[in-house]
Amino acid sequence: MSQPAKQVNMREAMPRTAKWVAEMRERHGAQYIDRCIRAALAGERNQFYAVEGGHVVGTPFDWSETLRFLVTMSIVSGGPYVAAMRDPAGDVDLVVVPPAATNGGANGPH
Repeated sequence: MSQPAKQVNMREAMPRTAKWVAEMRERHGAQYIDRCIRAALAGERNQFYAVEGGHVVGTPFDWSETLRFLVTMSIVSGGPYVAAMRDPAGDVDLVVVPPAATNGGANGPH
């Protein structure tokens, strides 16, 4: 018989995302940011999306083909962190940390 999946503490598993979300709460208000996160967790696009350390949370944005390519290439080449959140004006706050910005260097982590 299979075991149920172990619950993951996302704040521990995704510390950069947790820090960024805290900054977004200070900038735009906790109520607004929490509403975006809940909507994304329910499957609504263009609200919140983050990838960090092999974990993904939220629902992707309807990005242009070029931006989708850049985000994907950052992740597959070892970039440690990507996060996006809709701001109250309807724009998108986007953070993409490329592999060269980490200790992994230009070729990603080893």
